[in-house]
Amino acid sequence: MWKRPYRWSKNQGRGVLFLALLIVFVQALGLFWPQEQTLVWDRQDQRHWEEVMQQYAKIADTLEATPYRYNPNYLTDYRIYQWGLSPEIFDRLQTFRKTGKTIRNLNQFQEITGLEDSIVQRLKHQLNFPAPRKTFRAKPGEKKTCQKGDQYGHRRRPAKSQRHRGSAFRSYYKI
Repeated sequence: MWKRPYRWSKNQGRGVLFLALLIVFVQALGLFWPQEQTLVWDRQDQRHWEEVMQQYAKIADTLEATPYRYNPNYLTDYRIYQWGLSPEIFDRLQTFRKTGKTIRNLNQFQEITGLEDSIVQRLKHQLNFPAPRKTFRAKPGEKKTCQKGDQYGHRRRPAKSQRHRGSAFRSYYKI
């Protein structure tokens, strides 16, 4: 006697049959659907969509027009090459970086690299200089205070209950 490769229950067989009939129905629906029906556009709708597309085109143009800004302290030799500058400029930047200092403004960048004014004016829109850091130093005669400490900056010890928090766990589980 011939044995089926798959054994389905009655419900599974009905489900497969229903799925096959659904596929045939969708295919037949696609064949007999009228093909000559077109979408009717009003003049007002067409003007509206043209305006929307123009707005998107303006946004895309502004995004392409605004260059990415680079911090001159982290310029690579490849970026210098892309800008059409000589490798000596990159070497000057590297020697300045090895001193541990950072470039803070456009004038300092021009001094270090030795670029002409016209080239610096062309590149100034692509350079982003870091903001100066604010340092908080105590004035002479003022005592430095710590938020969680006393007037000398010493941190307070935690309370005894907080210091030995793990001991309750150990005694409960007898570790």
